[in-house]
Amino acid sequence: AEFRATVSSTGALRSLTVEIEPIPAAAGTGPALTSQVSAALHEGLGLAVTVTLASQPLPRFEMKARRFLHTVEP
Repeated sequence: AEFRATVSSTGALRSLTVEIEPIPAAAGTGPALTSQVSAALHEGLGLAVTVTLASQPLPRFEMKARRFLHTVEP
């Protein structure tokens, strides 16, 4: 399974979105899975994290740092 995390910045406000590509044997599907992952991230990080399912296969990352993106909006 792959994931991609994106930090979006709009002025001083930042938000974190995590896109996941679940493995076929993942416990739960769709909204149940995203809620479960979001709750686990909230508990572990203490942050509200938006979790979405990838609409297409995510790229396979050789360097783990490439899983993290930062977008800045004016």
